[in-house]
Amino acid sequence: MKRLSRFSRPGRQSKQSGRRGKPRARRVRRSGYRRLVCQTLENRRVLAASIGIQCSPSGWLPIDTELALAAELATEFATTAEGEDQTFLVTTLDDELDSNPAADLADLSLREALSLANQTSGADLVAFADGLSGTISLEASLGQLVIDDPVEVLGPGADLITINGLDTSRVLQLSAVAGDVRIQGLTITGGRTFTDLSGGAGIRSLSTGTLTLD
Repeated sequence: MKRLSRFSRPGRQSKQSGRRGKPRARRVRRSGYRRLVCQTLENRRVLAASIGIQCSPSGWLPIDTELALAAELATEFATTAEGEDQTFLVTTLDDELDSNPAADLADLSLREALSLANQTSGADLVAFADGLSGTISLEASLGQLVIDDPVEVLGPGADLITINGLDTSRVLQLSAVAGDVRIQGLTITGGRTFTDLSGGAGIRSLSTGTLTLD
């Protein structure tokens, strides 16, 4: 899967916390999903073109193609050549981790996007769906977010997306094999560690690579 458009246009600030209502979440997911398969960045082919699906002149997909395309997305992810950079689009503020996130790329949390990026070699991109804003509150049962592979996490703006550890865990850890990581356009808050020597309640990097924060 090739890199797609970096969704940087500001959206409305969400005032709610916790899990969002299902009707509103579904509208966000569908919009982001169409943009995921139809937009391009830096001369990279979009997934829709790579699997032979044509977009309308405006760049949107007909609604009746969504179910068929979802299956194609999962297949394309499973067969992507190792080492090929990929883009994963976060479409929900919910903190969740399905057993097989690649089966439904139209409903992808930040934790799931990072998990998929960790499974694919190469410098992947994690971006956020156009208009998505608010707070990602980490689930205590899932713990800290983990990065195990080079990745760029591109948020829409520090005032639009916040990752909150809710004082229950560290927010993000880069493992020793994470390599170069760049995090941009996000606010990280509410991290907590429980031993004096653990350090890095917001971000802890064990990587020998470079961590860039913008």
